[in-house]
Amino acid sequence: MRALPGGQVERSQEVEGDRATQTTKTVLSQEDEGDRATQTTKTVLSQEDDGDRATQTTKTVLSQEAEGDRATQTTKTVLSQEDEGDRATQTTKTVLSQEDEGDRATQTTKTVLSQEVEGDRATQTTKTVLSQEDDGDRATQTTKTVLSQEVEGDRATQTTKTVLSQEDDGDRATQTTKTVLSLEDEGDRATQTTKTVLSQEDDGDRATQTTKTVLSQEDEGDRATQTTKTVLSQEDEGDHATQTTKTVLSQEDEGDRATQTTKTVLSQEDDGDRATQTTKTVLSQEDEGDRATQTTKTVLSQEDEGDRATQTTKTVLSQEVEGDRATQTTKTVLSQEDEGDRVTQTTKTVLSQEDDGDRATQTTKTVLSQEDEGDRATQTTETVLSQEDEGDRATQTTKTVLSQEDEGATLRWRWMGCQ
Repeated sequence: MRALPGGQVERSQEVEGDRATQTTKTVLSQEDEGDRATQTTKTVLSQEDDGDRATQTTKTVLSQEAEGDRATQTTKTVLSQEDEGDRATQTTKTVLSQEDEGDRATQTTKTVLSQEVEGDRATQTTKTVLSQEDDGDRATQTTKTVLSQEVEGDRATQTTKTVLSQEDDGDRATQTTKTVLSLEDEGDRATQTTKTVLSQEDDGDRATQTTKTVLSQEDEGDRATQTTKTVLSQEDEGDHATQTTKTVLSQEDEGDRATQTTKTVLSQEDDGDRATQTTKTVLSQEDEGDRATQTTKTVLSQEDEGDRATQTTKTVLSQEVEGDRATQTTKTVLSQEDEGDRVTQTTKTVLSQEDDGDRATQTTKTVLSQEDEGDRATQTTETVLSQEDEGDRATQTTKTVLSQEDEGATLRWRWMGCQ
């Protein structure tokens, strides 16, 4: 042992055949006692070589303290390494803690790093925790991160998890973010999953936002799938405004077959004089060899409540192609209403078409109804159209009903036709 001013150092060495060890210990301690300042440093280094095996361990502790407005700091570090043949490991642990006590500020950092290599396999794990706090108008932050990686032959995986939390307490603002990312590659197969949650809040006149996202992908040979889910929610509370969006997208490709599905829901609301809107959409597609289908469904609803105006639209579109046969169906419903002097309108449409080699049919049905209520005017139209072509034969049928009424100049008439 060798004594130093203000500290101690102890060193030990040993050599035996092909084995060598070394240990070093260091202790440093200081103290001032005016406004009180202390410092402590401890270091331990241990090494060993034993043929094809080598280990090393390092431990460090640093502690500081000042006692005027009080400031403390603590650092702890542990490093461990080992090599043995084709296997190598390493572990690192770090803890850092700080504190200031004027308007109070604290910080804590914890880190763990672990690595291992063995033959064609390699793993790595990283964990990080960061915590901060300011206590003037209060601000806190917490971050947690976990990263895990593994490589083995032609297989590789990776997982990342992140949590971030923030808070400001002047007019209050909070934020939370959670993220999970998972990746895997193995030969001709690759998968990926991503999950994200974001939440925000402002509390002046209150504003919140929430976003959730899930993305999943997979590739395997000639097959590929993808799924995306998204939820977005927003709220403002001055005159009250909310919005919600939900989206689901699913895709799959496999050889000569491909499918896709999309679902969307959008809802909005304004609460000044009240305005709402709802949109729903579903899209489905499929391709397989010489067959292709597509279906689209749409619902749109709107409402204004000053002098009141509503609108509803519903649409269904279905298509199919298979060889030399093609069919298509369209259904539409439109409804409108204005309530100043009252205006209503209703439209219903059905269109059906089919082509089958040398045969083609088409059917159209239409209903239109209108109403004005100033001096009162109504109108009703119904139409049915049917057509068929087959070889050298063609038929057509048309039915029409028209009804009108005006009540200012008193005009009423009705017409019916059939062909």
